[in-house]
Amino acid sequence: MYYIILRCFIIIISLVFVLHAQDSSDREKAIFEKNLLLYTQGDFEQAEQNFALVITKLPDSPLLTTNYLMWVKSQYKVSNYMGTIDQGKSFLKKFPKSSYRDDILYVIGNAYFQLDRYRTAARNWIYSLETGTLELCGEIRGAYPDHFPEPEWIVSDKTFICY
Repeated sequence: MYYIILRCFIIIISLVFVLHAQDSSDREKAIFEKNLLLYTQGDFEQAEQNFALVITKLPDSPLLTTNYLMWVKSQYKVSNYMGTIDQGKSFLKKFPKSSYRDDILYVIGNAYFQLDRYRTAARNWIYSLETGTLELCGEIRGAYPDHFPEPEWIVSDKTFICY
């Protein structure tokens, strides 16, 4: 009898934790979507503040890396280029295996470009290509058409470069 009561108690506690985790996850997703809407509507300053707040207040969120990426992008959009670089580097140290690595390197490259550090920008764009896709090269060229001629592709082993 004691074991039956103990098992029921454990099952009830487990269900409470699962339901609470699901509610937290849904709430975090709703917060992210609200902040993403601010970003897509061009309210980059508010989006930057909100993404930073989520990172600080919800460090165990399953959306942490996504919020971090959008925080870095928001910093770039408000012309905080040194903040973009610093937080981008911090992201790469904290999450070296993240699927957002190429996105972060790309934004860091854009920030260096805005600071007239063209070689460093190009290096970050190339690193982002190594972990990203070939389409990114077109994005880079499209963002700065006066600085890049038509691309020529060199494909060797698993490395590709556009120049």
